[in-house]
Amino acid sequence: MKEHVIKLMPGEDIIVALDQYCKKYEIKAKIHWNCRRKS
Repeated sequence: MKEHVIKLMPGEDIIVALDQYCKKYEIKAKIHWNCRRKS
């Protein structure tokens, strides 16, 4: 399984962004939450 990283802009909805990304690249998504801050 290939890993894709989606970076969100402040205020951007994660579900909408994921849906648009998957449609653009014609992939099926499985969400793996990994939230971390930039240092």
